Amino acid sequence: MIKVPLSVPRLIHLREKFIELSRADPHLGLNPNVASLDEPSITLAAERYNLGQRVLMTNHAPLSQEFLKRGSPNSLRGKLWTQVLGSEITPKDVRAFDELKVSRRS
Repeated sequence: MIKVPLSVPRLIHLREKFIELSRADPHLGLNPNVASLDEPSITLAAERYNLGQRVLMTNHAPLSQEFLKRGSPNSLRGKLWTQVLGSEITPKDVRAFDELKVSRRS
């Protein structure tokens, strides 16, 4: 076996660097049926859905990006990523795509 000396950061330095990941915040993808921390009468999934609706209404990409870090309900995921990427599909885009499909068939 060959031993390769690798320089690996100490655990305390990794914790400082990735502080955002080590906060132990509840994440929607792990257990959506757990009770909400803010209001125990609703589930985490319901709380994330309500919060996601409010985030969508702001139409602010950085806010959507922060929201997505802790998980998004499937029904809101596409709309949130559309905001983050700034890739809203307009009726003009749909018409152009339909024209491309028709021209390809010919």
